[in-house]
Amino acid sequence: MKLTALLTVAILSVTSHFVTTYAEESPAIPEEKPAEETKTEEKPPEDEVKENIKKLIAEKKCPECNLKDAKIRPEKKGEILDLEDADLSKAKLEGAKFIRVNLKNANFTEASLKGAKLAETNLEGANFEKADLEGANLRNAKLRTAKFPSAKLKKATLSHCDLSETNLEGANLESADLTFANLKKAVLKKANFQKAKLVNADISDADLEGADFKDADKKGLTNNTSKKK
Repeated sequence: MKLTALLTVAILSVTSHFVTTYAEESPAIPEEKPAEETKTEEKPPEDEVKENIKKLIAEKKCPECNLKDAKIRPEKKGEILDLEDADLSKAKLEGAKFIRVNLKNANFTEASLKGAKLAETNLEGANFEKADLEGANLRNAKLRTAKFPSAKLKKATLSHCDLSETNLEGANLESADLTFANLKKAVLKKANFQKAKLVNADISDADLEGADFKDADKKGLTNNTSKKK
């Protein structure tokens, strides 16, 4: 009996020592960490706008670009930035400021130009079809033969502008300032001039079919068109 008991104790001792040694020598299995989600860093709006300005100047096109509150001007004083024929269709140009820029024949189709500043800019032949220019400042801009069909020009400043031979068919010019504007031979069919300021403006030989001048200020307005409104 004593011999059996001693053998049992010895076996248990050896087994315990083997298990402990194996546990100590076995390499620890590393815990699996949850996969980290890859986050795409979004550029700040200011950096995006700066990059889009560079692209516009280099390529003369930036359709659908974000150019909100951008200042677009030549690098050196006294120079003119040539962006003739530039494509800015559907671009976001709210509050943008164009300084000494040639935008002749530029494409602004369906662009948003709310509150934009385009005063004294060459925009001859530019296309603003269905563009939103509410509250924009185009004072003294060259807009001869420009296209504004169905454009939104509510409360826009167009005083002293050359708008001769422009297409403003269906455009909304409610409460716009057209003081001393030249609208000779312009297409004004179905245009809305309600409450607009047309003081000393000239609409001679313009197409006025269906145009609405209700409550417009027409003091000193020149109209030598055969079909008068």
